[in-house]
Amino acid sequence: EACNTFEGVWDSDKMQEVKRVMREYDALGSALSGSGPTVFGIFDSKAAAEKCAAALKKHCDEVMVCEPLNTGCEIED
Repeated sequence: EACNTFEGVWDSDKMQEVKRVMREYDALGSALSGSGPTVFGIFDSKAAAEKCAAALKKHCDEVMVCEPLNTGCEIED
């Protein structure tokens, strides 16, 4: 099983709360990104991700919903 070993070093109540909310909103998985402090979740639909993002805004300063592209990147305001 792949995991981010930094989660054991950087573990915090805030990170665990974000991951708990993501599980509550049916994330397929969630993990710490890189060496932190960003946590990401994977959802099976944009609608599910947006519902979770709305809930996370009560706990976090910044919440973003992203989706994969075939090539390159786009930034929307």
